[in-house]
Amino acid sequence: NMFGQSLNMGSLAASGTELNYLVIAGGGAGGGSYGGGGGAGGYRTSTGTSGGGASAEDALVIEDGNYIITVGSGGSPVQGTQEGNNGTDSSIAGPGITTVTSVGGGGGGTAGGGSNYNTSFVVGQDGGSGGGGGTLAQTSPYTVAGGAGTSNQGYGGGTGGLGSFNGTT
Repeated sequence: NMFGQSLNMGSLAASGTELNYLVIAGGGAGGGSYGGGGGAGGYRTSTGTSGGGASAEDALVIEDGNYIITVGSGGSPVQGTQEGNNGTDSSIAGPGITTVTSVGGGGGGTAGGGSNYNTSFVVGQDGGSGGGGGTLAQTSPYTVAGGAGTSNQGYGGGTGGLGSFNGTT
């Protein structure tokens, strides 16, 4: 299991070689009680379409040297009324290139907790794609915002909302 770890590819004799890539970060965890879904990890590629509808990026031209590939893990699960944990970033780094990093997905929002669900809800967290908003907003407009997505990597999280909850557990 390589998730959440780095891998040193060792010394590559590849001067001037063009490298196509696909870098996807770990997804966010969903929120706890009445929570929104976790956002997908950021998506960057040199072939096809990148996340958020962005165009393909330029391939990397690598040179001799050591390259480190980091594979991000998904956000760890939560219990109760906690907001979801963000996923972790994935990346490619090495000599002569600009590091390619995809941002971990945003954790989902939650209803919060405590005695007043009207004011304790939590919005989705920002990430590669944003986490979805929690539910139970009891004041107009009865919605909870999703988190923002990272430009050229993903989309914003969906809006949560539930206007019929009576405030008791």
